[in-house]
Amino acid sequence: MNQEIRLSREQRVAAIAQMVDALRASQTASDMMDEAFCDFLGINRTDGRCLDVVDRLGEVPAGQLATEVGLTTGAVTAMVDRLEKAGLLQRKSDPGDRRKVLIVMTEEAKQITTEIYGQMAHATAPFISQLSDQDLVTLISFFYASRDVNLELARKVKSRTDKRRIPLRQRLEQAKELTKDAKALMKLIKNEMKDWVKVDFVVGNSRWVQDDEGRWVEEKVSSDV
Repeated sequence: MNQEIRLSREQRVAAIAQMVDALRASQTASDMMDEAFCDFLGINRTDGRCLDVVDRLGEVPAGQLATEVGLTTGAVTAMVDRLEKAGLLQRKSDPGDRRKVLIVMTEEAKQITTEIYGQMAHATAPFISQLSDQDLVTLISFFYASRDVNLELARKVKSRTDKRRIPLRQRLEQAKELTKDAKALMKLIKNEMKDWVKVDFVVGNSRWVQDDEGRWVEEKVSSDV
């Protein structure tokens, strides 16, 4: 896995095409897995996305949760109400500000998620253990850059979406309008590429970041963060 591979120009083009295909196939499989998980819990896909965000972030203010899932605060309130009634989420006061409410997963929801998605972590552990440190940093950078590009593209598509029932040909014309946004999207991608290897890790009370020469530098993390 750590052996350096050299590809010809033609092989690199083919490899990039295969990588894109593999990524799309992985996204499809992830989508199917998430759908199966939501069916298992008896919730809809939007509720499942909300649950995933809370699981990933741990404790989330309602306003941030609305931003993360792309819904209004009113819609998120109704969604949290449903998931709280289902025993999957709960509200608790923010220790730092009693006026704020945090959304957290219940212990039962955490256990169910661990039992099901833990299988995936166990199955992929042998592959991940073979990755070099540079492989890990590159993959992390790629996934974060891909996330930001997708979010930006989703925002632009939504801004040009006509919810009326219109002919497919007209949809095509609307899709072509998106090419006008390509410059902004390319600028975002270039900015992401500048920070391609600038990944940071928090271990205990320290944050490790890479400097301009690629060396890892320790920064102390405030206890209130």
